[in-house]
Amino acid sequence: MAPSRGRRAHREPALRRRAALLRAAIELIGERGVGAVTHRAVAARAGVPASNTTYFFNSIDELIEEALRSWVHNRCTQLEELAARMENEHATPAQIADAFTRLLFSDFDSSAELTQYEAYLQAARNPALREAVAQAQTSFENAATAALRAAGAPDPRRGARAFTALTDGFVLNYLANPRPGTAAAYRQAVRDLFIAYAMPEDERTAWDARLDGRPPRQGGSDLSV
Repeated sequence: MAPSRGRRAHREPALRRRAALLRAAIELIGERGVGAVTHRAVAARAGVPASNTTYFFNSIDELIEEALRSWVHNRCTQLEELAARMENEHATPAQIADAFTRLLFSDFDSSAELTQYEAYLQAARNPALREAVAQAQTSFENAATAALRAAGAPDPRRGARAFTALTDGFVLNYLANPRPGTAAAYRQAVRDLFIAYAMPEDERTAWDARLDGRPPRQGGSDLSV
């Protein structure tokens, strides 16, 4: 038992140092981009000797990949908790739009949001990161599906990807140009999306026909066919 306790006592500080290095790398990525992540900078931010980075990670690229995976894992957990709350609390569509707006804009953390887009860019260049980024996108789509289901969408999964892309676009635009009124514009866009995906299928079909310049269906048939 004593050797086992000794190994555990040695391992726990090592795990804490590794976690501190990952947090430091995530902070640097959000603040200054992937190019700011060096062995020396990460160690200094984490408050550990520079040799710790090469002890835990074979290369700076491995450290960056692990840091982004760690960030993705945390974001997935946050989104899964949000989806569970929406399912359990039976929120109204307006309350859901407000909840997403508060999540994104009430305490806007530009560093955290920039880390997300850094992860996207790195995944575009590094296939090893694509699975982790895809997991984060799936988690957001699951939260979006729960939101659309609560809004009354007959096929909530159908609009989940649009919801995710809408949110990514608003946040990216706000990062580049933090204009006043963005939160209100996002809230309204979410409400508009709820309306589009919650409307009955015959209304959606009529709108499709109108946008295509076709006559609307009459008596259950499309006269343009």
